[in-house]
Amino acid sequence: MRKPVIIFVLIMLYLVFLGPFYDWGIVVEALIMLLMTQIIWISQIFGLMVASLLILFLLATNFFTFQEATGFLGTDIVWLLFSTFIIAGAFMKTGLSLRISLFILKLSRGFGPLLMLVSFFMMSVLAFFIPANAGRMNLVITIITGMLDYLKKLYPIKNFGKGLMIGMNYVVPMSGALIITGTNTSIYAYGIFSNEGSLEWNYISWMVYFIPPILIYLVMLWLVLLWVYPLPKVDRFEVMGFIRSKIAERGKLTMPEIRLAGISATILLMWMLDPFHPFSIPMVGLLGALLTVLPYIGVWNWQEARDAVNWDMLVFFAVSLAVAGMLIDSGALEVVAQGVVLIQEVIQWEWLLLLIVGLIGIIFRLLFLNVLGYMTIMLPFALMIGTQLETVPAIIVAMVIFLVGGPGFFLITQTPINMLSYQYGYFTKQDLLKTGTIVSLIWLVIIVITSQVYWMLFV
Repeated sequence: MRKPVIIFVLIMLYLVFLGPFYDWGIVVEALIMLLMTQIIWISQIFGLMVASLLILFLLATNFFTFQEATGFLGTDIVWLLFSTFIIAGAFMKTGLSLRISLFILKLSRGFGPLLMLVSFFMMSVLAFFIPANAGRMNLVITIITGMLDYLKKLYPIKNFGKGLMIGMNYVVPMSGALIITGTNTSIYAYGIFSNEGSLEWNYISWMVYFIPPILIYLVMLWLVLLWVYPLPKVDRFEVMGFIRSKIAERGKLTMPEIRLAGISATILLMWMLDPFHPFSIPMVGLLGALLTVLPYIGVWNWQEARDAVNWDMLVFFAVSLAVAGMLIDSGALEVVAQGVVLIQEVIQWEWLLLLIVGLIGIIFRLLFLNVLGYMTIMLPFALMIGTQLETVPAIIVAMVIFLVGGPGFFLITQTPINMLSYQYGYFTKQDLLKTGTIVSLIWLVIIVITSQVYWMLFV
């Protein structure tokens, strides 16, 4: 019954507002198209690929030419996302990412509190090699749950499990924000930010802007988790014994791992030296993907690599760009932003304006299961708000919205990461809500302070 009702609503919206019977004006039509887009994506009645193609067709019918609409599939950041899927798949296939994770965990020396902090650090390092939140979470959760299953036979580890699992929910999305290629939302944000033009955006500058607040956030998250979920005393030698046994299972470095390490080092170096050579970040990413499949120097063949590409997500990503382009070109976001910035007449303090914008972002994030859907709407909207505000640069507003929208702080359904970790039974919905309320407020304060004290140095 649910599917026929949704389809009927979509048909009526199209006929009344986008059909040939009456011209409502480009702004109204764009907002109705946005509403239809969210209904199609959130309801999931068509599947991601079919839904994305349907939206692309509707955009080509009403807002773009067919060539313009399909042109979003060929943008450079879509190719960057394509490349990161292949590079991430190569790491998973060779097992190099698992080896790196285990050696990082070994740095904890088995101490419980330090093990949690090192786990967060490990997730941040993995962002350089596995540019997908789900991929990093799947890898790390295998290690973490194996260790917890081993330890719970010896100790009461209820709080240990809660702290680690809830912490991972909040760390995984933010680790992806550390670098441009950390996740599809970072790649999308890079495209939006670089087009804005008021700041220099390359691989190094991205890290300069975002690493300081995220590292502070990781440490504060760690302290909050230790306070809310005090850890039991665990024999560190038992923990180290488990980690060493897993390292021993990996054996010596294999030739595919060595070759992939060389490819990764080359690509990372080229990304970091982006201002000093003629190759763009997406072009370097494509080179890295190519190197993994070439004979003699690669680690797998194309038949294997193409299975690692999430083609549905690739099309969804391109259509998200098209939706954002529609909202900007139509002027719909500018009209809505003009209403929002009326708050400036009452509030004159920059920090309070950004605090309110951040709260709006966190509240809106509750409505989206997919963070890319949130970014599609909110990043262009943030730039429009910033353009209307007289006291805060537009790029600063957008950077605030980008960071607050990463984690799903409150609900299991806010991110696939939350749903994945929840199924292991180490924490409840109430645990996530309680911890998320505390952490989200701390994160918002960190972002606002960063925007006023640090980011303004670069504007």
